[in-house]
Amino acid sequence: MSTALDEVVLSVAKAYGVSPDSELHGYDLFQGRGHWSGLPPRARVAVYNGAMKTIGAHDVTIILRGVDRYGLAPSHASRLVQAVDLVTFLYRRMVNGTGHDPGEAAANEKLWSWVEQRRYPLLVLVAHSPPDARRARVSGPLRRLREPSSESLLHHPG
Repeated sequence: MSTALDEVVLSVAKAYGVSPDSELHGYDLFQGRGHWSGLPPRARVAVYNGAMKTIGAHDVTIILRGVDRYGLAPSHASRLVQAVDLVTFLYRRMVNGTGHDPGEAAANEKLWSWVEQRRYPLLVLVAHSPPDARRARVSGPLRRLREPSSESLLHHPG
């Protein structure tokens, strides 16, 4: 997967002149910061789309739960850590309801669709439920969930 993510960045480097060493971080791509500051919004969305499509195409399991992703390795040392950042950033935007614009919400859901089939279905206790709350399977549009402490972890077999 690292090589495939390198190829996503290389294709943008050729087209827009960004550094081939540019890191894939959700916040930077969404906000046009860091290496991505010169790219127009549509190009940044295309980078995010290509990266999420790449993640979803590989044999990984995405586990959404409390994880300190920064304790894994420095992000500049691993495209896999950057993949965790991309998945986590998008997930948190959707869960926290960021992006009230319907077009942005639709774009976020399209990006998420590339990795949804890789998400491990966890059972969670629904917040703001009565004491006899039932356990619910995490599914459906993520923007309806409220798991502010959730992070993501990619499990790559082998």
